[in-house]
Amino acid sequence: MRGFLVLTALVAGLVVPLAAQASPTEVGPRIALFGAPASFPAETPFHVTQGFTCELGKAACLSGFTHFDLSVDGQPMSSATDLVFGDDGTLLAKLDLTNFRDGLPAGTHTLSGQWYYLGALVQTQTVVIDFA
Repeated sequence: MRGFLVLTALVAGLVVPLAAQASPTEVGPRIALFGAPASFPAETPFHVTQGFTCELGKAACLSGFTHFDLSVDGQPMSSATDLVFGDDGTLLAKLDLTNFRDGLPAGTHTLSGQWYYLGALVQTQTVVIDFA
């Protein structure tokens, strides 16, 4: 039974990165948490993509413990993982994409991002944007 659990964990670990190789489709312009606009049109599609540049030859970037989390007004948002590869197949970046297909309603909203590298919080950024 123990061998089955280990095999299941290994297979699950392989399936997640392979499934993430297909780049998710971005909706609308990107709002970056560093250099975010002070205002943005309400109910207009946009996306947030943040993550990590991967060190050459380091597989830590693929770890499920290395990720970016986004919250809006204190509510966690779901995201899709996008792995970026070079022409030679080298992993260049691991990004997390959150689409806001309907934008956000009018008002002031707080977007907060947390970057985790191998489970350790390494960066936090919070921006306040007026959606008008």
